[in-house]
Amino acid sequence: MIVASFIFWFLLIGHRLVLYRIENGSCGPTSASSIYVEWDEWFEVATSAILPPVVMLIFAFLLIRSVREIIERRINPTAVDISPQAQNSNKNATLLAQMSSKLTIMLLLQSVLVVITYVPYAIELAYTSITDDWPKTPLQKAGEKIFTESTHLLSYVFFASSFYILLFTNSGFRRQFKRSFGIEKQNDLTMYQGTTLRTQTNVPIH
Repeated sequence: MIVASFIFWFLLIGHRLVLYRIENGSCGPTSASSIYVEWDEWFEVATSAILPPVVMLIFAFLLIRSVREIIERRINPTAVDISPQAQNSNKNATLLAQMSSKLTIMLLLQSVLVVITYVPYAIELAYTSITDDWPKTPLQKAGEKIFTESTHLLSYVFFASSFYILLFTNSGFRRQFKRSFGIEKQNDLTMYQGTTLRTQTNVPIH
């Protein structure tokens, strides 16, 4: 998978190794080919700003749908049964439903964050590509520079958001985080161990 990813991205952006030049202290597409310069700018907009949130939203939707289908097949209530096996099955169904709910919340938060952090970045790249040759005052250039750096900084927030989303939505991750810093209470640790033991005992793995 790593090799395949390397080959894919090399084929996708390998043209820059040949067509990029260093001019006036900056590396970019050679100004001699205006068509390639314009194409490369919009290629950057598509791959760096539009593609990541779109892919994230698609995979989040597919994952949520897949998990719900699996849970529905695992639960599949057919009749009222009070046997121990049925009671264990009901407990497992409740546990799976809770896991599905937490996963859904986590993916929804991640999807919202990717839109919030990448849409301004896409707008900034598109605006820069369109207005690159327009005459601008020093004040306009300074304002655009501040906006550019702000959108770039905002786009980096997405990569650090996974930790905080897990900390907010996953109680097991919070307990493990507290244990790492030695701030977990003894009763929380006992409850966590008991829940883990019941989960490992009751939930069958196929």
